[in-house]
Order: sequence, then C-alpha cells, then structure tokens
Amino acid sequence: MTDFDFAISLEPENAMLYLHRGNVFSSLNRYDKALRDFEKAIELESNDYSLYYSAGTACYLQGNKLLGAPIINNNTNVTDKEIDRMADIYYEKALYYYSEAIKRSSDLYSLYADRGDAYLKLYQTSNAIKDFKEVIRLMPASNTGYHGLGVAYSFDKEWEKALLYLSKSISINSDYIESYIFRCGVYLENNDIESARKDFDIVNKIDPNDNRVLGIKKAYFIS
Repeated sequence: MTDFDFAISLEPENAMLYLHRGNVFSSLNRYDKALRDFEKAIELESNDYSLYYSAGTACYLQGNKLLGAPIINNNTNVTDKEIDRMADIYYEKALYYYSEAIKRSSDLYSLYADRGDAYLKLYQTSNAIKDFKEVIRLMPASNTGYHGLGVAYSFDKEWEKALLYLSKSISINSDYIESYIFRCGVYLENNDIESARKDFDIVNKIDPNDNRVLGIKKAYFIS
C-alpha cells in the first residue's frame, strides 16, 4: 500500500486514488478499510455512481465476512445474535449505497441485482422481488434476475413461483450451481425427493466439494 499512501499524501483531494487503494483493500478482503477509502472518495466526488457502487459492495462483503467468521476471533462474549445484527448493519449500509448509485445510473442491471441480494440478506423479499424484476427488464438474456426471483419466492414459501423462476434460470445457464442448489432445497421442502436427487446429482458433478453440496449429501443422500 506504500505507493498509494505516498500518492495520496501528494494529492489528498484525488478521489480516484482512494478508489484504487480501496480496490486493493477489497482484493485483500479488508472490506472495512476499503469502505473508509470509498467513503472518502465519495466526499471528494459525490456524482460518480461507481464510488457508491464500490462502497455498497464493500458493505455487502463485510456483512458476509462477519457471518462467515468463526465467532470473531473466538471471542465467546460475542453471541450469534450480535454477529447477525452487526452484519445487518452492513447490509443496511449496502442498501443505502446501492440506492445512491442507482440514482446516478438507473439503467445498470447489476446494481439492481446486487441491491436485491442485499434485500434478501435482510429478508425484505418484496423489495428484492421488485429489484430482480427490474434486472429481467434490463437484461432478459441473463439468468441473474430469474435466479433472484426464485430465491425470493422460496424465502416466502411460494414454491410454485420459486420452481418456475429457478428452472428458468437453469434453462438460461445450465452450469449455474446456485439455482440447482436452491431448486433442490425447494424440492426437499415439498418432499419431492426424486427431483431433488436429480438436482443434487448435477451439483455434485459441478462441484462436489461445495460445503452446501456436502451438507445436502449428509442430510439426505447418504445411504
């Protein structure tokens, strides 16, 4: 980071230097430090949608990092509920930054897709559904919006809609493991073991070491 630190010391009002240093922090999974740089860049250049997009993504990934971390350095004084709340704070901040980015670039489908994912993290499914429908309007050839709708409807236990959109996602991208995993889960919820087994066999071929695949195998398909 020395080169960027030095460059910033020479040009402390250059927003792009903070953006680039933030991107380096992101590549190192230091999303908290990346966010500080992106927020500084926004202070200096408030009209660039990409700065808000980067800040939103850093918040989203920091939330994921918190949920995936082993009890925050084995600190037994931190409960699972507290970790969930800390992650939710980052997801809420992600929503803010994604929304600000959309104000400045309303025709970029990936912004709606990423905001939809953040809504799902907070179980705000009605808002997620709106965003994923917008993804489909802007990019109908992509499976992204269909997958997102399928996941949102599965959260709401609207199984028929979930299967419809997850199957549409798979028809567009037959190698997209996420849609198979969620559709497998929907089948299992509805005791359709035969269909679930077919999806499981597909994901097991695509990535047998995926932890979710191993979990499904252990729970349902070890004879």
